[in-house]
Amino acid sequence: PTYGVGDEVVLGLPCIIGKHGIESRLVFPRNAVEQHLLEVSAAKLNHAYQLLSEPQRQEQTFNTQLITG
Repeated sequence: PTYGVGDEVVLGLPCIIGKHGIESRLVFPRNAVEQHLLEVSAAKLNHAYQLLSEPQRQEQTFNTQLITG
């Protein structure tokens, strides 16, 4: 990944968009501190997404048990 945060987090990245879609991506230079802060933010977002999806997984398991049990 261009910004070094993996595929599990969705980030809005600046791009040049033409009539056929994305023509190029704009990658802004970052120093080590900025990169670290970006990675920390991405990790926090990923953790929050996991927490939000956990009740859905539990509900799906419960519903499956009701149907099959």
